[in-house]
Amino acid sequence: MQKEQPSTVGKTVANGNLSIQINSIEGSSGSERNPTPAEEEAALEAFLEYFCRPDERETWALKMARALAEAARERLRAGKQRAEFNSANVAEMVGNKVAPEAATSWLSGIWTTLKRRLDEREAGMQDTIRQAGHPYYAWPKKTASSGGAGNSSTYAMDFIRLPEVEGQTAPLPPGGTAYVRDVTLRPAFWVKPLVKAGFALKGWR
Repeated sequence: MQKEQPSTVGKTVANGNLSIQINSIEGSSGSERNPTPAEEEAALEAFLEYFCRPDERETWALKMARALAEAARERLRAGKQRAEFNSANVAEMVGNKVAPEAATSWLSGIWTTLKRRLDEREAGMQDTIRQAGHPYYAWPKKTASSGGAGNSSTYAMDFIRLPEVEGQTAPLPPGGTAYVRDVTLRPAFWVKPLVKAGFALKGWR
């Protein structure tokens, strides 16, 4: 079950040529806590190294993920609040000169591609963070528009508490070697009848 997320108070401000949605994160209730700035930066660095590594083929989806993570890291280091970016913002951030009114439809397909890649690699991201001994991992998120003229979905980096696992191991010592789940594979349609329900193919790195 997904845990309740901290509530946010939003306001739109100008940041250079970008109009961005600033979210002020309110404290969560109960025993939950928000990540510290140091934990957020460690999570962002790990995401950039794992998900946006140089050997990945450069695509619009990868550019989007990298731009969101780098923007979050830059704001964090500058002591600024977290920001959520609309479609026109993201298009500008990745260097696509699409008209603002066309940015939403253009980015919709890019996000679909990125979301599929995120689903394939989230387990590996969790393994990487767990071995590094960090409590949170950074992950791109989309906040759907409430509808209406002038409203659009927004995109940002989220910080997710690492789920506990049975038999959790200690962080990897310096210089140690470990394997992480690289991708969760989705078999082609003709393979599915040959695979039992609930069985997942995984790639290891």
